[in-house]
Amino acid sequence: MLAVHRSYRAIRFYPAKHPVVVQGFDQLDTILARALSEIGQIRLDVRDNTLLFDGVAVYGGDDPRDNLAELLLVEGLQSIVFHPGIERAETVAFVEALSRAQETDRSDQDLAALLWELDLQHLTFTVVDPLLEDHSWEGKGQAIQHLREELVATVSETQDLEIGPPVATTLTPVALDDGALLAGYLATAEELATIEQSMREAPDILEQFVEVLTEVLSAASSDHEIESAAHAISDVLSSYLEWSEFRALARAVERLQALTGGAQGRARVVDGILAALTTPESLRKAVYALDGARSDSREDLEELLYLLRDLVYPTLIELLTEAGGKVSRKCLLNVCARGAGVPIPLVASRLADPRWYVVRNMVYLLGSLGGPEVMRHLEVGLVHPDERVRRETVRAMGATGGDQ
Repeated sequence: MLAVHRSYRAIRFYPAKHPVVVQGFDQLDTILARALSEIGQIRLDVRDNTLLFDGVAVYGGDDPRDNLAELLLVEGLQSIVFHPGIERAETVAFVEALSRAQETDRSDQDLAALLWELDLQHLTFTVVDPLLEDHSWEGKGQAIQHLREELVATVSETQDLEIGPPVATTLTPVALDDGALLAGYLATAEELATIEQSMREAPDILEQFVEVLTEVLSAASSDHEIESAAHAISDVLSSYLEWSEFRALARAVERLQALTGGAQGRARVVDGILAALTTPESLRKAVYALDGARSDSREDLEELLYLLRDLVYPTLIELLTEAGGKVSRKCLLNVCARGAGVPIPLVASRLADPRWYVVRNMVYLLGSLGGPEVMRHLEVGLVHPDERVRRETVRAMGATGGDQ
């Protein structure tokens, strides 16, 4: 732990690539690798001003401002475990998280939240629950039971709820499984439907924010105002995409696209916002997340991609060359075949791909597009070595029609 402490001090006072920092992490890597190869894993239990390994104090200090044990304790960590195979990037991320936890102007994220977001594969930790005085499973069970009783009493006393009819006061507890500490309560389908409808009708603060920002962008008179509004809009749109809020994102895109008919400067700014949103990485993540998602998510994403079709067609064709799932493939094909469809040259250029499923996907699209030019490209599929491609080619030709 002293090696961790040295790296922690170095990264707080020197730039990341400073020789002192690099040397500190080199020593930490060496010490950790040797210790883990001999011990297997290293569990450090956090106590007041001290870290214990197998019940023995291995780290401590009198100055709480420079004591990692004190920092871990204040941040609510009960123990940390280093596992064999830990890599340099993981140790650096861990030490940087310790350093960020000491920043006075940091966000309201605590150290546990920082480590959870990092998701370090070879470093795990346990957190003290500040709401429970007893950290044993028995103590947690008693606290949860007490909380459950209070909730039941509150629900039973409630006569009127804004979301709909009163909740029934005679509810039957249902055990989740044998030995479960919690007991659940079943709501009726009507109650759930009422709650979901209320949530759908609730105002979307972010959507209102985008609406205001779009008006600001439209009326802005200075480059600074335009740039500030554009950055804020871009952040909200990226969040919508990350959260798979495709319907709200589509509405925001429509508002932005409505600005492009005005001044040329707004069209340029809007194009920049949408280009930043539709990177291949972000689209790949959104499309592949559909596999296993609800069908309405696919439909919402299809609407969004069609709004952005002129920007995303090349990326969608590229994604169709990858081995995605059934739902994501259907989404891509639906968008590319909708309306006037994807430009034929983007599809025809992929017909020579050595992978049969890529050619099959391209043949399907050509069949959905139709026209004499399509028939000329489809002839290639009739002599393809894979029977599945030839079968799809015949189906596409039949859909295209014509004397040929």
